[in-house]
Amino acid sequence: MPALVAMRFNPDLKAKYDQLNAAGKAPKVAITAIMRQLIVLANTLQAGQKMGAILYLTNADTLARESSTIEGVS
Repeated sequence: MPALVAMRFNPDLKAKYDQLNAAGKAPKVAITAIMRQLIVLANTLQAGQKMGAILYLTNADTLARESSTIEGVS
């Protein structure tokens, strides 16, 4: 159920789901991939590596924007 909600409200996870569907993956397989990404995010957040989890779930364009913003702050 959390994977379904994440696909609906998180644009990056929605894009990943759409990408997998476009590649011919079954909907259940795509949802399972989203579940795995949520588990990785939860484990990373729990371990205290918040920035790594955020960057893991972003797509390449978003990653490039955040990377330049983070470097500008440092």
